[in-house]
Amino acid sequence: MEVWSIGRITFKLSEEELWGLTFPQFQALTRRYEDEQNLDNFRFGLIGHIIESLVSKKPRQPLDYFKSRNVASEGDAKAAQIIANVKAYNNIAKLVKKESDGRE
Repeated sequence: MEVWSIGRITFKLSEEELWGLTFPQFQALTRRYEDEQNLDNFRFGLIGHIIESLVSKKPRQPLDYFKSRNVASEGDAKAAQIIANVKAYNNIAKLVKKESDGRE
């Protein structure tokens, strides 16, 4: 369900587009999305950093404002589970295709 929700909600793919992706394609979309999120976080954090630097001698760095930056291990575990799910799906899809090719 995690792969489905990311593909449908986050990437706004149709069912056909989502399940037609290869594992490297899904990884590329995921990396691009994470890069965009990190850039957005940096931009917003920069605003906080500038404001805080006006009133504090030791302002936090721009990405320090985001909790997700500090709990990478949780995100890594979730990413690993998503990758495992996609690999399992790809293996099943290959078996189904091989089986259907043998029937023709």
